[in-house]
Amino acid sequence: MRWRMLESPFRTGSIQPTPRAHTQNLGPGSIRPIAEHHRITPIEGSDLIGTSHALLRSEWKGVTSMLDNRRPNRHATKGESMKRSTLAAWTRTLALAALMAFAASGCGETPVNAPLTSGNGSGSNAPSSSAPRLVLEPTGGTATFETAPEMNADGTPILDATSALRALTSSADIDGAAGGTLRCGRFVLKVPPGAFDGKGTVTMKVPDSQIAFVDLSISGVPNQFKTGVALSYDPTGLNLTDPLTIYWYDTATQDWVDLHARTNLLPTGYPTVLLSHFSPYGGGKAGW
Repeated sequence: MRWRMLESPFRTGSIQPTPRAHTQNLGPGSIRPIAEHHRITPIEGSDLIGTSHALLRSEWKGVTSMLDNRRPNRHATKGESMKRSTLAAWTRTLALAALMAFAASGCGETPVNAPLTSGNGSGSNAPSSSAPRLVLEPTGGTATFETAPEMNADGTPILDATSALRALTSSADIDGAAGGTLRCGRFVLKVPPGAFDGKGTVTMKVPDSQIAFVDLSISGVPNQFKTGVALSYDPTGLNLTDPLTIYWYDTATQDWVDLHARTNLLPTGYPTVLLSHFSPYGGGKAGW
């Protein structure tokens, strides 16, 4: 009896069948493969766990189909038939156990209020237990990167008393049907037409203009948008050579999440991310 290995290329993307022969006659008593092999083509923003689960289910179906569709050997003895039945049962058990183990270890849920996009799609939105390095712009000094300050439970940074002297606030009433633009310090917010229904008051708060941190909020309408609202960080004149990104501070988990900002979303060329809701955000060094 000869076996044919099943391919399992776990790479993010869509599952597409590669045309191959569905059957192969290996002789009396042999297994007749009927499952198609698969290749993976990358798709931006696809779910690794979901794709892997789909692939495993496909491979499991292929295993069971091969076992159920094997040709009977009319010359086999009763003992040989029992051996084949036992082997088939063990193969089913092991394959099912592997599927269950992978599902138990790899199923993670994205937060309900996660950002709309992960930027360039080249990285995941995995949270980090360590704080990123945000842009620090001291008055009259050279811009550099500094570890993000410790955070309160409500998502506000813990700063010294002098920070209040450098605090900035911008607010505007925006019609969701028309959209609008708002700026606070180096952060720029662009609300596209149709982002939400009705009129809402959008507020941007920078607790210290020397630290690239902004807290976004909206009132009058739900904090959930139909289309992505663009948040950009303007690094003009900072002379920073390291790539920049924008981080989201998840108040539910108290973790920072790299949103993998892109510079080709808007004509300005600023590092930009698209948001499905407002939260605290920081501009800093990519990859911290």
